[in-house]
Amino acid sequence: MNNLTRLLGSLALAALLATTAESQTAHDYFTNGMAKKQAGDLPGALADLNKAIELNSNSAAAYCLRGELRQTSLLWSGAMADFNKAIELRPDDLTYYMRGTLKQAKGELAGALADYNQAIALARSAKPADKRIREFLAFVYDHRGTVKYRLDDAAGARADYTKAIELDPINEPARNALSALKESELKKEKRAGP
Repeated sequence: MNNLTRLLGSLALAALLATTAESQTAHDYFTNGMAKKQAGDLPGALADLNKAIELNSNSAAAYCLRGELRQTSLLWSGAMADFNKAIELRPDDLTYYMRGTLKQAKGELAGALADYNQAIALARSAKPADKRIREFLAFVYDHRGTVKYRLDDAAGARADYTKAIELDPINEPARNALSALKESELKKEKRAGP
């Protein structure tokens, strides 16, 4: 009888868990996916985001987060498809920024520049006085500055790094990039001579 009780208890628990899993909403899966991402469980996060999208194929946030995870996992074509879908559903500054970082990583500099421009335009139309928006904009300007530098637009890169520092004075990547740019310009001047 004791074994039968344990077996029935196990079956009841399994049935309860199955019912709970079935009754989870897309939002539940999205939230779980975010938590798993934070905990470093990328496969678990991807599985939850896949389920969230299966339950709600109109969730731009789920596509964007899954795109970020796919980009981190070097699944670039899937990441690009997710960012494109998220932008199709609800264009926002974060998704354009994320897609820009992917294009930059792939060497698609003109596309990255266009996405960073769009991210800046959308973020500036939000609440530019908000500290989080300023910090976000600083990241975008820093990335755009790097793209401009790689496109041989040193003046544009300098302006973007300067703007990033203006928005977030403790933005170390922008400070380092601006310093390196100034050093590079000084070396070029010395080589060119008087």
